[in-house]
Amino acid sequence: LGKTNGTRTICQTPMLWRLHGKGSTQVKQWEEEHRESYDTAGRGSSALTAALIRNLLSEIAVILGMHAGTLFNDFENFFDKLNIEKLIANAIVFNFPLGKLALCIAQHTAPRVIQSIGACSEPIEIFNSILAGCTFSIALTRAYLMAEFKQLIINNPDAKISTFVDDAPILATANKYDVFQILVQAGFEFKDITS
Repeated sequence: LGKTNGTRTICQTPMLWRLHGKGSTQVKQWEEEHRESYDTAGRGSSALTAALIRNLLSEIAVILGMHAGTLFNDFENFFDKLNIEKLIANAIVFNFPLGKLALCIAQHTAPRVIQSIGACSEPIEIFNSILAGCTFSIALTRAYLMAEFKQLIINNPDAKISTFVDDAPILATANKYDVFQILVQAGFEFKDITS
């Protein structure tokens, strides 16, 4: 698919896998039980709503005589760079349904073929990546990031840290000097945990 900077690949998983995802309730239940306050991606939510809430908080801060600032973090090639070993370890810690995890890992790390204008590549082995657009991808990213984001929030109580899949804005509202300090500290720690 065309994008502002280049192209975005989309995946086509087998029809049986997509049907399995539509009918599966275990992972949806796990997501409901493990949804964190910082996670703005969920049933009935949108990136636009999350952005509007951040904007509203900033506007209110300014009306109250404070300053507001936000760091906008967007993971580059997020799904293509997930470490599968770390994903499995984190998912187990947070009690992701093991049977579903095993099926997901098998599907997401299966050899892939690139198609373009009707031509197909040789199968490509996958070691560190999950499929964007799969029914289970968002749940897998939640399991992958949960421990680090919980710690980031604990370490930066004055910052409002949120996620929407692979977007992770950090908002600060305070006096000018404190806004700068809050954002610098949280920004450096965010860099450390995501590197």
